[in-house]
Amino acid sequence: MSLEKKGAVLCIGMAHIEETLRISYPKRDFHKTLLRNMVNDKRDEVFGKDRHNVNRVMELGRKCIQSGGVFEPEICPDTMRLVGFHYQTERQHAYAHRFGSYFSTADGTHDTNLHRLICVPYVCRCSLGISHLIGVGYHPSESSPNIIRSLKLFGISAIPAGDE
Repeated sequence: MSLEKKGAVLCIGMAHIEETLRISYPKRDFHKTLLRNMVNDKRDEVFGKDRHNVNRVMELGRKCIQSGGVFEPEICPDTMRLVGFHYQTERQHAYAHRFGSYFSTADGTHDTNLHRLICVPYVCRCSLGISHLIGVGYHPSESSPNIIRSLKLFGISAIPAGDE
């Protein structure tokens, strides 16, 4: 596989792909538009036309809600774009209500996905000392309002979600 196609599959930015090609082939010039088209064609081939899969995320969220779980997307009021979400399956919801009030923890991971959203997994310990994932939030920042909203939605907070 050529360098530009490897860069496309690895989701490396165009500037990095161009620099890699300049270093690898110092006596050649690359047309930026043609290079961008090649990279986009390869990404479409591998990931499909809807690379962000927002429709799929929303579909899975609706299924989660129908099965008794929690899914609440965060939509930016200015751009109407999805900027994060709270997600908890029915089984995770049951664990959270049973064991979440005894001990639960949340810790965010940074720069682990394409959109640079912070993944915040919520974990509790059951009576056997086994850790269980009881929900996950993807947020633009690891701020208190995002964490508190997730805790309320997931039934971990002492204050129910409707009593804000």
